[in-house]
Amino acid sequence: MKAKPQCLLLDACIIIGAIEEGCWEPLLEKCRVAVPATVVGECLNQGHNIRPLVDCGTITEFEGTDIEIVEVRSILAGKVGIDSGELEALALMRTDELAEHYFCTSDAAAVKAAVFLDMHHRLTSLEEILNKIGYGRALAYKYTRAFLQQTRAQGFALKLRLTR
Repeated sequence: MKAKPQCLLLDACIIIGAIEEGCWEPLLEKCRVAVPATVVGECLNQGHNIRPLVDCGTITEFEGTDIEIVEVRSILAGKVGIDSGELEALALMRTDELAEHYFCTSDAAAVKAAVFLDMHHRLTSLEEILNKIGYGRALAYKYTRAFLQQTRAQGFALKLRLTR
């Protein structure tokens, strides 16, 4: 069996988007997918139960510690507000356990928060991933590389403005 090429940490926006865009199955087949524990609940609240995929090992679930989450929250305080799933994801991205993972999100606040955490180089878009696995297709703008680049640039501008 061929090794899966990409280690991804996904938020609920991407999971739901991939399902709606019809590219969820190829993503699961070709990538090593992980999710924060909070995201499992967020998906369920949106009508998408991914728990069976976690239980059978198709998706790996990670849970951020209170300390990891509080550290990220304190760094971002007064700069960028993000939802709990993205907060936990960014906290997890700072751990050694997810050192090989890229965070795939379409949430603008999460992208800007990653800039403040100096993790902007570990972001990827759904479009980039699908292109890498040979499943490239037209997607809604928020899932594209262009959106990610634009939002990352906005994050750098905000960081510059707030750190002067």
